[in-house]
Amino acid sequence: MSLGAIKAAVEVSNPGSFIYVFSDARAKDYHLKEEVLRLLQLKQVQVSGPALGGSCGGPKEAGASSAVAWSSH
Repeated sequence: MSLGAIKAAVEVSNPGSFIYVFSDARAKDYHLKEEVLRLLQLKQVQVSGPALGGSCGGPKEAGASSAVAWSSH
């Protein structure tokens, strides 16, 4: 549930913070993507990652945490 974790981190972070994501699986809570992106923009928080990559859902399924990480820069 990486997007939920990113959302929780953004909610308690200071504006302009950096969040580093380490994961070897795609997000299973993809429905949170838009909300997380909105929070990232609101607080000007940057996300870096996922550092380990990987996709437990197979190679054709893109990870939501990857989409958030690269959309937030």
